[in-house]
Amino acid sequence: MPLTARVSDVASNEDHVVTAKEALEGLYLSLELETEARLVAAAVRAGWSAEEAIDAIDRLRAEDIRHWSRSLLSSWVTRHIARGFCSAR
Repeated sequence: MPLTARVSDVASNEDHVVTAKEALEGLYLSLELETEARLVAAAVRAGWSAEEAIDAIDRLRAEDIRHWSRSLLSSWVTRHIARGFCSAR
């Protein structure tokens, strides 16, 4: 199943784009919209309502954010504890 958004849709660093984030933003948003549309379509084909699908997607996103937040916090704490132990020696 080919994706409609292409890697070539990303602006090069020669296109007067200030950051890589700016270059990737359009592709990121396109992929996000396409992903949500595909998920809703799959849920509707499976007999769920579009509203149920959107609610489920929102819950999955919230879980994903919580997971990554915990991972980032854990990583940050681990780095700082390690630095403290290393500098205390």
